[in-house]
Amino acid sequence: MNMRSRLMALTVRRITDITIEGEVFRVREPTAGDVQAFVAAREADARGAMASLMAACMVDEDGEPFLTDEDALAIADVPRLATPIVDALTTAMGAQKKG
Repeated sequence: MNMRSRLMALTVRRITDITIEGEVFRVREPTAGDVQAFVAAREADARGAMASLMAACMVDEDGEPFLTDEDALAIADVPRLATPIVDALTTAMGAQKKG
C-alpha cells in the first residue's frame, strides 16, 4: 500500500461505542464542518451548539444519525446522558481532558 493510500485510509471517521445506563450507543467522529459549526454557534447558544453536534454525531448501527435536534436538546439537559457523549466527542476531536 502506498503512502497516499495509507493516509486516505485514515480519513474514515472513527465510531466509538459508549455505554449509558447499561445501553450501548455509537458516537461518530465529527467532521471539520461539524466542529466549525459548533464553534461558530457555541458563543450565542452553547446548549444548542452541543445539541447540534450530538445530533450530527450520534449514529445507529448503519452509521446514520438518528437524533433530531429536539431529541439532542433534551439529552443536552441531562448531564448523566450528555457527559459521556461530550467526553466521546472531545476525545474524537483529539482534545485531552484536563486534570
